[in-house]
Amino acid sequence: MTEQRTAWGWGLASIDAAGNTLDVWYPELTLGEAPAETSRPNHNFGAIAHDEADARGVRRIPVFTVSKLDEPIEDAADAYLRLHLLSMRLAKPNTLNLDGIFAKLNNVVWTNYGPFAVDDFALRKLDVMAATRQSGAVLAPHVDVNVLSIDKFPRMVDYVVPTGNFGDILAGYFAKEMGLPVGKLVCASNANNVLTDFLRTGRYDRRRPFYKTVSPSMDILVSSNLERLLYLLSGDDKLIADLMKQLSENGEYEVPADMLEKLHELFWAGFCDDEGAKTAIGKVWKDDHYLCDTHTAVAWDVAQQYKQANPEHNAVVVLSTASPYKFPAAVLEGIGEKAEGDEFDVMEQLHKVTGVPVPKNLADLRSRAVRHRDVIDRGEMLDYVLGKAAAEK
Repeated sequence: MTEQRTAWGWGLASIDAAGNTLDVWYPELTLGEAPAETSRPNHNFGAIAHDEADARGVRRIPVFTVSKLDEPIEDAADAYLRLHLLSMRLAKPNTLNLDGIFAKLNNVVWTNYGPFAVDDFALRKLDVMAATRQSGAVLAPHVDVNVLSIDKFPRMVDYVVPTGNFGDILAGYFAKEMGLPVGKLVCASNANNVLTDFLRTGRYDRRRPFYKTVSPSMDILVSSNLERLLYLLSGDDKLIADLMKQLSENGEYEVPADMLEKLHELFWAGFCDDEGAKTAIGKVWKDDHYLCDTHTAVAWDVAQQYKQANPEHNAVVVLSTASPYKFPAAVLEGIGEKAEGDEFDVMEQLHKVTGVPVPKNLADLRSRAVRHRDVIDRGEMLDYVLGKAAAEK
């Protein structure tokens, strides 16, 4: 007789006014026999658990769930536990009994404020908006309750990542592989749009003009982290070595059709030039009172492209990657002002115009002593470093 498989853990359930479970979040799960009630660990949810209903009419209640993984699903808490096991990669696909999952889950209005019950959503939406305004969050960019979907399952989230070397977006791919509910990863490039072309066509070609842009961290024509992704998608070290050799010797390569198909399943790509980025900075400041840097502006612009091209998109998150005070002149121009003076003067000007505080670590730089003044040619680097090392002995 096969031994019964079980999993257990504390979850935080969202319970509506009628007592229905809207969802359950399990921060940690354990495979194996559950401990006796007297030996259970504390749930440690603290203040995020509340027995009083919030403006949505939802209570957040700790629930201890034990799931018999080979038997049909018993209730919504059991269903969410099994979904978490898959998301956390504690169980492989097609190894859990998911019989009855649709019958045990309730239809839910999924929003940017969390789950709502379907029946009284219109009323609860007004309650939430009123509560938000009363809390003093009058400058919040989005007061409205935005409906993402009405379904038994929450939708995934699409992430727009400004990138040149494919590092941050590769981290997003790793997170997706680890079980985070990531939908599409959107690669946002500036005028150096080699990644956009590659992800659209499968052909990587660095033989193109190089542009110095207002988003300099993305001014790259050879994206070193991309090699890692291609290996992970193919598992073929000889193929990847050959592609990289082609790039080194010929300046280009093209991936096989099956790999391009995988890339299209995972990624979408777009680009935005300097003028587009500055326009985005101005629009985001005017509409949302959020001051973004040039790299974030590129991502915001590409996010609009993505949503227009994909009307059935998931909720979209734009990754903001830097302080606007690192690029104050371009940001000032974006909001319709003319930069005057050195970079520290321009930072102060940006602060006076917007009221957004200057980060302390940047504001203090003006009074700091200059530590490095040497300028050397590239061919002299080795001798320079060896000389410095010898002087330190």
